[in-house]
Amino acid sequence: MTRVLRHVRSNLVAYLALFVALGGTSYAAVNLPRNSVGTAQLKPSAVTSAKVKNGSLLAADFRRGQLRAGPQGAAGPAGPAGERGAAGERGPSEAYSVIGPSPVIVGPTAVEVAGVNVPAGAYTLSATGFIYGTGEAAQGTRDQYVCFVLDAADTVLANMPSQVTLDAAQQFLVIGAGQAAAGRLRLMCRQIVQDGAEGAFTELGARLVATRVGSLTKP
Repeated sequence: MTRVLRHVRSNLVAYLALFVALGGTSYAAVNLPRNSVGTAQLKPSAVTSAKVKNGSLLAADFRRGQLRAGPQGAAGPAGPAGERGAAGERGPSEAYSVIGPSPVIVGPTAVEVAGVNVPAGAYTLSATGFIYGTGEAAQGTRDQYVCFVLDAADTVLANMPSQVTLDAAQQFLVIGAGQAAAGRLRLMCRQIVQDGAEGAFTELGARLVATRVGSLTKP
């Protein structure tokens, strides 16, 4: 018995250390205070999928780009209309009006009955005047005539709806629109001989109006 006590005394420190090593682990596993384990106590890769409760993680727990985007949702309702913007600058708008000389003899070769110089641009056009028969043309001939508007490049910008037979003095109307070259706009008229009459027509009071606009839009 004395030998046992002597052994215990000589190895007391070793036995105490063994007791603490064995008993301390059990204490830590069973009696850890709440919220006492943090990042410093976790080994690398200590938390695995098996240790994470399904459905417990949030999108904020993942790094940007780690989660795949879901399908695009349905379009939401339209938002309210925005405020009306400021009015833009006023576009170009200039009117050119001229009354041609009277009388003008109109024969088989087209002749200018009114004209005006304009800058290049888009124009709406209207023109009017009176046509009378002279000579044989005044004796019931059924010759026809036509009037139209040309720009400086000889492009037809406006026409009468069709050729008109002259049975008596009558008013004509030419309307149209187009891109005009810079230069002279000309209202032209010519006789279309049907019955071989020698007498030409006489034009009086031709008026040409050209209004410059910002743009021309076709329906």
